[in-house]
Amino acid sequence: MKPKKLHNESALLNLVSEGDESAFRVIFNHYSDKLYNYARKITDNEELAEELVMDAFLKIWCNREELSKINNFDSYLFTIVRNQAINYHRSRNLFIV
Repeated sequence: MKPKKLHNESALLNLVSEGDESAFRVIFNHYSDKLYNYARKITDNEELAEELVMDAFLKIWCNREELSKINNFDSYLFTIVRNQAINYHRSRNLFIV
């Protein structure tokens, strides 16, 4: 199930891109549970899912200046987690096509 978009998501992402931690917290609170459930589903591992979510949001924060270039934030966020899961499995030779 695709998460509902925040009604003021564009404005919040602009604030995050400027370093606004409270706007980042709103984004995190909105997406973290849904992202965790997705990560848990694709990894079948609670700890790894939690780590992938934290890493995804860390990546968002560290690259926040680039947020204005993202047209579909929720897809971008879920793609980060999917790619991190793939990389994790590849690094452990567990990736199955």
